Amino acid sequence: MDENKNNDPKLEAALKGIWDSLTDEQKEKAKACKTMDELTALAGKEGIELPDELLDAVAGGYIVYERGPQRWAAYSDDGKRRKVSNISDSKEEAMRLARKEGWSTEEKSEDQITRISLGFC
Repeated sequence: MDENKNNDPKLEAALKGIWDSLTDEQKEKAKACKTMDELTALAGKEGIELPDELLDAVAGGYIVYERGPQRWAAYSDDGKRRKVSNISDSKEEAMRLARKEGWSTEEKSEDQITRISLGFC
């Protein structure tokens, strides 16, 4: 699997450390994975612990502060709002919701989400 969303040196070091710790059999199974979901499932099945930073880096999705209703919301990686926290919810609640959905907790602005949903990013 050649998917790498960014060239973050910390992410690359974490991936190398995990790769180096795998047995030859685990490496062969990992090479057969075609998606990040398959690789993550394999890690869980094999008992390989992945750091939160690594999971956040590969997960899609965002958290956004919506100025109009003055609330935080969790968005999927295509910019469509899948779940919305209500007006009283906090940034931490939106982050919890994003993690529950398997999405990143990376923060984006409303303008960035609009560009993503329109396909400009």
